[in-house]
Amino acid sequence: MPLHGVLEEAAVRSPDGPAVVQGRTTRTFAALADGVARLSAAVTSVSAPGDRVAFVGDNCLPWVEAYYGVPRAGRVLTFLNQRLAPAELRRALAASGTRVLLGEAGYVDPLRDAVPVALDLAELADRTATTPPVPPAAGTGPNDPAWLLFTSGTTGRPKGAVLTARSLLAAVEATLSGRPVADDDVYLFPFPLCHVAGYNLLVHHRRGRPVVLLPRFEPAAFVAAVAEHRVTTASLAATMLSSLLDHVEGTGAAGALGSLRTIA
Repeated sequence: MPLHGVLEEAAVRSPDGPAVVQGRTTRTFAALADGVARLSAAVTSVSAPGDRVAFVGDNCLPWVEAYYGVPRAGRVLTFLNQRLAPAELRRALAASGTRVLLGEAGYVDPLRDAVPVALDLAELADRTATTPPVPPAAGTGPNDPAWLLFTSGTTGRPKGAVLTARSLLAAVEATLSGRPVADDDVYLFPFPLCHVAGYNLLVHHRRGRPVVLLPRFEPAAFVAAVAEHRVTTASLAATMLSSLLDHVEGTGAAGALGSLRTIA
């Protein structure tokens, strides 16, 4: 199965079910699948098969569309950490051979001369609105590159790590085996979407369950999102969990977390 197959199956089973929630915006599975197809067409119009297409920015719905839409176009999605300095981002763009850069204008503008094509979110929206739909790319297989992520670079400069559709979907199935998704689960994703933990979106979409997205992790925003959307499960790094516990203890907000059953 290609990555976009995860979403398209969910859109057939539950077209009106919520797929991604950010703030007051909810995207159903059918609407997300449509957005993915449109982004895929836009990417196809400005690149060639196999090209690296990078995204840089805070968590947002177009980032999620790129997760599925860039591989759907037969291109490789390159994850860029928006917290890096422009010089570090330039090195990543050069090392990956990125041809197209997508993302928020504040991050894209300083890098426009580093790639042949750069589209900020407004420009991307214009192109998706005017580009005719295209079918999924032909000739791509499960062992072809789908995502390209950079390591943290703790022992040197970050290195690009290639993930195929087969490896990502194997991780999805392994996670579902060890940490099953319940029929009523609502998952909160507080990490940056440039992190490999983003595969958890695929995990929950595989089961047709919604993902609540934070622009960035903040303990107060985490608590508010859990309370508003009746979140049942989330992922947190140890430092994030520690700051969350400090916030809850300091504000007495434990009652707002009553729906939360599991933390990975």
